[in-house]
Amino acid sequence: MTKKEQSPPLGGPTSRGTAAPNLAAPTAQPRAEAPNLADEVGPTSLSQRELREMFHALPPDEFRVAARRQEITEWRRINRFCGCCGAEMRRHENPEERAMVCPSCGYVAYPKITPAVIVLVTKGDSILLQRNSHYHVPYWSLVAGFVDPGENFEEAVRREIREEASIEVRDIRYFGSQCWPFPSNMMVGFRAEYASGELRPDGEEVMESGWFTRDTLPPIPRPRSLARALIDAWLSQ
Repeated sequence: MTKKEQSPPLGGPTSRGTAAPNLAAPTAQPRAEAPNLADEVGPTSLSQRELREMFHALPPDEFRVAARRQEITEWRRINRFCGCCGAEMRRHENPEERAMVCPSCGYVAYPKITPAVIVLVTKGDSILLQRNSHYHVPYWSLVAGFVDPGENFEEAVRREIREEASIEVRDIRYFGSQCWPFPSNMMVGFRAEYASGELRPDGEEVMESGWFTRDTLPPIPRPRSLARALIDAWLSQ
């Protein structure tokens, strides 16, 4: 994992953060001028710590609403000015289109989601767990990392495992996904089986790694995370 300013590995989707525009909606009514974005971005944004505390405190449906609002608020905040020409951005004139438009050069900015993979690797009756240098709590978790440009998910799984654990895997299988709004990630979970190589942590991001059986598990991520869901599914087999 290379983008240390973001925070896997827990990791549900907001494909562009909005439903598709209703193209059948009436258009005869005159539209009001699109409001200035600065009028909508105020002190409503939560800190990452506050949002993390809500992750475990709120029911899943309520957290999903809070996460969606936070991602959209953050997207608006960082797109107040055009990344191409520097002009002030405005909301799209169509209220059903979640986008900001530069009135100067025409650049259109949509909410962007950063995909990351997380994978549970098995070797016989054991799973691969590791302790990362950027974890703020003393638990062990799964290999996780961001998808690089030009990669598909399976390629990202192989690369991250090779970089962080120095092993190769086979039989990569999709498990599930989870919205992880810290600040705008999509965690995509997989399972894989060990194929070859000697387990060796990279010594930078990964401080320790090892194979653990059901009876020797170290502290693991809390419930409701995708990492924990992968581990719990393995435990229930």
